[in-house]
Amino acid sequence: MTLPVRLFLRWTLAFWSVWAGAVRAQPISSADPTPFRIDPIGVNDGLTQGSVYYMLKDSRGFMWFGTQDGLNRYDGHHFQPYRPVLTSQGLPRPGSIRGINIFGIIEDPNGNLWIGTEEGLNRYNRLTDQFEFIRQNTSDTQRTTSRTLPFYVDETDLLYLSDTEGLVRFAYQTGKKTVLAADLRPTKEYDLQSSTVRTPAGDIWLHAPKGLMRYNLNDRSISYYFSDQPGNRAGPVQAVFSFFVDADNIVWIGTTDGLIRFDYRTRTYQTYSMAGTGAVGVIYSIASDQRGRLWLGTQRNGVLYFDKRARLFGHVRQPSSNNNRPLTDFEISKIFVDDIGIVWANADPNGLVRIIPDAFIFGGLNKQQMASQPPDRTLSNYTIRGFMEERFDRIWIATANGIDVLNPRTNRITQRFLTNAERSDVPKQTIVKCLYRDPKRRIWVGMPGGVLAYQPESETFLPIRFDSDSSLLVNNYVRNLVSLSDTMLVAATEAGPYLLNTRQKRWTKLPHLSGTNIFSLWYDAPARQLWVGSFLNGYFCYQLPDTLHDGSKLRPWRLLKSGLGGSTVLHIRPDVTKKTLWLATDRGLVALKPQSGRSKLYAEA
Repeated sequence: MTLPVRLFLRWTLAFWSVWAGAVRAQPISSADPTPFRIDPIGVNDGLTQGSVYYMLKDSRGFMWFGTQDGLNRYDGHHFQPYRPVLTSQGLPRPGSIRGINIFGIIEDPNGNLWIGTEEGLNRYNRLTDQFEFIRQNTSDTQRTTSRTLPFYVDETDLLYLSDTEGLVRFAYQTGKKTVLAADLRPTKEYDLQSSTVRTPAGDIWLHAPKGLMRYNLNDRSISYYFSDQPGNRAGPVQAVFSFFVDADNIVWIGTTDGLIRFDYRTRTYQTYSMAGTGAVGVIYSIASDQRGRLWLGTQRNGVLYFDKRARLFGHVRQPSSNNNRPLTDFEISKIFVDDIGIVWANADPNGLVRIIPDAFIFGGLNKQQMASQPPDRTLSNYTIRGFMEERFDRIWIATANGIDVLNPRTNRITQRFLTNAERSDVPKQTIVKCLYRDPKRRIWVGMPGGVLAYQPESETFLPIRFDSDSSLLVNNYVRNLVSLSDTMLVAATEAGPYLLNTRQKRWTKLPHLSGTNIFSLWYDAPARQLWVGSFLNGYFCYQLPDTLHDGSKLRPWRLLKSGLGGSTVLHIRPDVTKKTLWLATDRGLVALKPQSGRSKLYAEA
């Protein structure tokens, strides 16, 4: 989970115009030590070439990068390159990609990719891991090559620009092509990525030799803006390097002199040319994140970001400890923001940088550094048993010698608990086994003999111990906890599950799985099903009654299913979107379908 922290820069607004004046956004102070995380990724990591002009994150989570030397698929660790392959006769090998220079990447609803190259249009079949070349003219028996730029696809149609065909609608299910505008073609610059886009309003925005064009799909009309055409509708002539149309149908334009906000419906625009005391300069690429910020790839200022509401610029700066060249050394020719907010930028010609905004840099606290570090940078013990987030600047770390509270922003320990067991009501040799925060935000510490309930007002702990005769195990301890209701917790112990009434502060030994060493718990609250992972006995799933007690008696639980006998289930984690439970076992990772009970094991070969 990404922890929320402040951005590296704070801003202040100097002035902004309601028409066409310059806007400045002056950074106040860069004293905030929290930087962006910036990871360089280049040819040495497997990327085929350092000029990445097209990017896509597909529905399976892979990143695709189009370069001037082929297509690259990236899984976060390794690259799979795709280049043209020729037969011994010098002909394209069936199933290989046609073309080396990538001009566009899009994904259709079936999960197949469409890739444009200098040779034409390719369809990538994910199931076969092969490419199909779509010929420009099916009636032409001669081999015809044409730069092709696909930019939109839905369930039936694909839109692309072609040097030879113009603007085309391709019904890829039937193979039928319709030329919408034969005179609309890709720009001539080989190294300038296109911002061409189809909007939900039914418009296609394209680069013009000067300015922008808007092609309306309904009436097939063309409107010019910031253009030298006689019918120019708004704005002075501009060299447009990039543009982005947001959800409000506002067009953001990257020019030689900065950023333009353009409302084509009212034909009004504002220019933002200054960031602080410096000029923004040429903007090569624009992308938007989920928070409404625009990310800008520039010629001389590296990567900037722009808050559309506050109309403020910020600058992405690298950590002082980072030995890589600063981003301002590169022309940032392409920016892409994925679905989780990670920013991918082409630092031409060195390859990629991965920028993680709103993230902290946590270098860790390790034993080897202990001798040279001050006390607030050392742990009480370097055997770690668990973590718990109290709030964004307080991470509880359970060690073999108590609890250390870490501020991840500063990487310093700000408080310690139970390291000396100094209070008389806490067991002298407290060994923290787990940390748990329930839905009511109460903090519980699992330990031998029961739990400790954290009292935030006094910063002390209240022991709630097992009954002395409830277990044959002398040192029975709480390994895991899960909440069943506002007043009931289930504890996983070596002697089976226990139920804690938090209001009465009383334990009840459950009859289910008595004597079984329990490792993990997960509660499906809507279904009222408790999943239990055990030592060498696999997993169990119990259906809980609507009310746990009938007067003073505990109502029975019904065993629904069990499995993986002989395995130890260490952790249970749900994946709601895929309706899967992930079980960490001593034999590997198991994907379990709760409804059918089917499972698949992922283990080392």
